[in-house]
Amino acid sequence: MLGAGLLLAGGASILPSASASAPPAAPSSSTNLTSAQAAWVRTVARGEAEGAAWPPLSAEQAVAVDTAAHRWWTNFHDHHLAFNASVEVTYTDRSRSTVTGYGDAGDSALWTGSFLAAAAHRYNLTQEPEVLERIKATVGVYENLTRVSGKVGFMGRFMGLTSDAAYQRDFNGSGCAHGSNKERAKNQCWSFVGSPPFDDWTYEDHVSRDAYFGAALGLGTTFALVGDAETQGRARSVLQLMVADLHQSGASTAVLLVHFLYRNDRLSRQAQDNHRKTLLKITV
Repeated sequence: MLGAGLLLAGGASILPSASASAPPAAPSSSTNLTSAQAAWVRTVARGEAEGAAWPPLSAEQAVAVDTAAHRWWTNFHDHHLAFNASVEVTYTDRSRSTVTGYGDAGDSALWTGSFLAAAAHRYNLTQEPEVLERIKATVGVYENLTRVSGKVGFMGRFMGLTSDAAYQRDFNGSGCAHGSNKERAKNQCWSFVGSPPFDDWTYEDHVSRDAYFGAALGLGTTFALVGDAETQGRARSVLQLMVADLHQSGASTAVLLVHFLYRNDRLSRQAQDNHRKTLLKITV
C-alpha cells in the first residue's frame, strides 16, 4: 500500500510490521513533519517540486505512517466494500451489523480503481497472499462491469444483486425498480437490469470520464506492479475491452488512459514517459 518501501534516514527501508488491527500510534513531536518536509509539501502544492527529492522519513515517522495505513486499510476493507466494489456503506447504528444502503454508488467504478491501485502497491511491497486475492476479486469487478450491460467493453458505474435489500432502497428511491430497460431509459433512469448471465443483477449506467480514469489507474497499476501473470493478463484484457469499446464509440484512447497523467504537470517528464510505455504495453 505504501509503494516500494518506506524510505528512512540513511536510505534504509522497512516492511510493515504493525498488525492490521493495531491502534494508531499516538501523535508526538517526533512524528510531525520536519521543516524540510513541510517545505517540500508546500512546493508540491504550488507545482514547483519537479525533480525535488522527498526528505527521508525518520524511523518514528515511518512506523506512524505504516500503522495508520494498516488501520485505514482494515477499516475500508471491513466497512466500505459491497460486492467487492467501493461504496459508502451505511448502517443502522455504530455497531455496523446491519447495512441499510450504498451511498455514492455512481462513483464506485472510480473509487474502486483507487482502492485497486493501493492494493497493487501493497502487494508489490509485502507479497501477502490475502492481498493478491483481494486484487483478483477487484479485477473481477471490472470484468463484470464491462459485460453486465450486454455491450462488451462498456463499463457500468456499479452493480449489485437485485435481491439485495440495501441496494433495492437505492434504486427504488429513483423510481426505477420496475419496467424493461427500454422503459427505464425513456424515464431517464440510471439503474438497469443486467443482460445474461447477469439477469439477477442491477447496474448503474450513464458512466462518466472520471470512472474510466479510476478504472485505468487501478488496472494499469495492477499490470505494472503485481507480478502475477494471471492477474496481469486479466487486468490487461479488461483495459483492452474498454479501449475497443471507446474506439468504436468514437472516443479517444488518450482520454481513457493518459489524460489524467498528462494534465498533471507536476509529474516529471520521465515519470510520464514511464507511464506511457506501461500503458502502451497494456493496450497494444
